[in-house]
Amino acid sequence: MKNVKYSIGEVSRLLDVKPYVIRYWEEEIPFVAPQKSRSGRRTYSERDVQMLQRLKHLLHEQRFTLDGARQRL
Repeated sequence: MKNVKYSIGEVSRLLDVKPYVIRYWEEEIPFVAPQKSRSGRRTYSERDVQMLQRLKHLLHEQRFTLDGARQRL
């Protein structure tokens, strides 16, 4: 199994949200923790992307608040 890593731009396109939204979610949701390179670039694992997809679903489709989504995750 490959250990695929995604950049914030790739994740942004996959989720169809702006990069600043992903960075905000990272601050508010402790389950999303991308690794950072020495230069500060974020790299997201498959697990991170799946969590972000679930979070987006809860917020945008299920209409949870950020607090409610945090508790649900």
